[in-house]
Amino acid sequence: MIGAVYFGYGGVLSPGRPVDDFRKIPSAYFDPAPDPKSQRYLEPEFFHFLNWQLEDAAITTADYFDELSMRFNPFGHPYAEEEYVSQSPSFRRHERVYDLAAKLRENGITTGILANIPVIDRQLLAARGAFEGFSPIVISTDSSKANPDTLTVHEAESRIGRCAREVLYVHDKAVHCYGPYPIVAVTGNMQHFTAKNPRQVVRRIMAMVRRQNGISL
Repeated sequence: MIGAVYFGYGGVLSPGRPVDDFRKIPSAYFDPAPDPKSQRYLEPEFFHFLNWQLEDAAITTADYFDELSMRFNPFGHPYAEEEYVSQSPSFRRHERVYDLAAKLRENGITTGILANIPVIDRQLLAARGAFEGFSPIVISTDSSKANPDTLTVHEAESRIGRCAREVLYVHDKAVHCYGPYPIVAVTGNMQHFTAKNPRQVVRRIMAMVRRQNGISL
C-alpha cells in the first residue's frame, strides 16, 4: 500500500535543476560564455554566501539580487528578481504532475516534497505557490549534498508518519550524486523510482497506486 508520495522538485515537479540554476542563470546573464554549452559559474562562494544570508534572514530576496548586481555589474542594468524567475526553468511546472499530486491527496494519499533547493529558489518558489498542498516539505539547502543525502532522507521518513515501505519517493537521480552508490543506498526502505519525463511519472504512479491500493486515479 502507498500511503504517501514524496516528489523531488527538479526533474520531477519542474524541468529545472535549482541546485544548478541558481548559479548558472545569473552567471550566463552577467558573463555570457563564449561557448553556449559551457557551464561557467561566477564566484560560487559568493552565491553560497548570499544564500546563507537569506537563510539567516539577514537579507531579503530583493537584497539578494541587488547584491548580485553590485558585485558583477555595478554600472549596468540591475538584475531583478523577475528577470531571474523568467529565465530559470526551475520556475516552470510540470502541470500534469501537479495535477496528479492533487488527485493523490483527494484519495487520502499524503504528498510531500523531498528535494535539494537553494534558499533563494525555495523562497521565490514558496512565494509563487509551488509548494501549496505538499506536506511535509523536506529540503536540503546545502548544494554540496547529494539529492537526497542520507540525513535528509531519515528526516523525511520520520516526518511522514508512515512505515517507510508505504512511502514512494520519485526522484531524478539513478545514482548517488557524489559517488558510485546506488540510490537505494540513501533512500532506506522507501519505494522509489527515477523520473524520466512527466508522462512517465504520472503513468508509473497511477499504476503503482492501482496495484497496491486498488485505486484508479
